[in-house]
Amino acid sequence: MHPDLTDDEVDEVIQVAKDNNLIGVKLHPDFQFFDIDDERAYKIYKKCEGVLPILFHTGDARYEYSSPLKLIKIAKEFPNLKCVAAHFGGYDRWHEVEGYVDTPNVYFDTSSSLFKLPVSEANRLIKLLGVERFMFGVDFPMWPHEFEIENIKKLNLTEKEVDMIMSENAIRFYCLTVK
Repeated sequence: MHPDLTDDEVDEVIQVAKDNNLIGVKLHPDFQFFDIDDERAYKIYKKCEGVLPILFHTGDARYEYSSPLKLIKIAKEFPNLKCVAAHFGGYDRWHEVEGYVDTPNVYFDTSSSLFKLPVSEANRLIKLLGVERFMFGVDFPMWPHEFEIENIKKLNLTEKEVDMIMSENAIRFYCLTVK
């Protein structure tokens, strides 16, 4: 999806996603060149709210488009919009993620973060934001999944908390059934 789509095109993308049993859509503001809080995107948020979760690339320090502060603003304006903030909520901008405390509709993907996010800071963020809001494998990892899994195992988490991040939280968030 992109904010330049018309209302009808947004409806069409949502319908195609639903018809194909997709469980969400992704917006990558840094690649798509729009601010998360750009009012042109509000039609997407309104139409996805309560219908389809959105995964947001967040936090690249090279750009302002994906600032965590912008997603925090949107999460508060659209409290029924289920959001996933990739990269621990703020790749390179983890100092901004504390504002997610007051956004229970935002969850976090762990991909492509733990190679540079210190273990102590990752543990602090998980404790601050709640382990029940973190998920593995929602966003595309830049490295092999084995590397990403090993980094999760290095965190100061219980076996239950690792299970939550690795699968249980995503099952609950996306209302999946497990056979």
